[in-house]
Amino acid sequence: CFTSQQNPYMGGFVVAGLLKLKGAALDTPFSETVETTMHGLISILLKSTSMAFMVNNPSSRTKESPWVTPLFTALGFSSYSVIDMSKSKENLAAAFAGESQANRKYLAFAKRAKDEGYPQIGMLFKAAAAAETVHAHNHLRIMGGINDTKANLQEAIAGETHEFTKMYPEFLDVAAEEGANQASWSFNIANEVEKIHAAMYTKAAEALAADADLKAVDYYVCDVCGNTVEGAPLEKCPICNAGAKAFTKVE
Repeated sequence: CFTSQQNPYMGGFVVAGLLKLKGAALDTPFSETVETTMHGLISILLKSTSMAFMVNNPSSRTKESPWVTPLFTALGFSSYSVIDMSKSKENLAAAFAGESQANRKYLAFAKRAKDEGYPQIGMLFKAAAAAETVHAHNHLRIMGGINDTKANLQEAIAGETHEFTKMYPEFLDVAAEEGANQASWSFNIANEVEKIHAAMYTKAAEALAADADLKAVDYYVCDVCGNTVEGAPLEKCPICNAGAKAFTKVE
């Protein structure tokens, strides 16, 4: 791998040797295992030269190296191509996270500005927040992070479940050890609401599996803890004890 980093063409010759070894071993009783091993070795080598092979994925944006196509065709790997590992996808993920956080932060800033008597500054923060949402959605779409509703529901269920089964319990343990009471409160109410969200998403997934939408209902969210309820606001939130006025209808 060190040699391939210093001289990509030398790396090509090493890959050729691995491919030749793979080809010679395909008639053995362990041909499938050998092929898998060769794929792994080749992938490791090419990652060390800032490249990676993509198999049977013609939709990928590719940058061919001059020795790859004839070499792979001769050795039975005509479906391989090479792409630059330019970190753009990693950067898109980081940008998505940053823009998403900016959106939430600016909305909080907008509310504070309005509460302090500066409504126009609040509107500026809201406008910027809307723009950051556009940016975040663009990054997510280009990353391939928006799928069909079935896949999106499964991802949402997995994310919410991870939060209330692993992430928040671990955060709560640390907060308890440190005596961080405010952090504990914030983690705890979020943890309880994520359970509700997971259940709601599961109900939606079940409806979708039956080729149906959810029954039309209004949704209300508690402004204190985020508790999400169907139908009508609760007289008293069971998570944070806020009254009915704390619930806002989702429009």
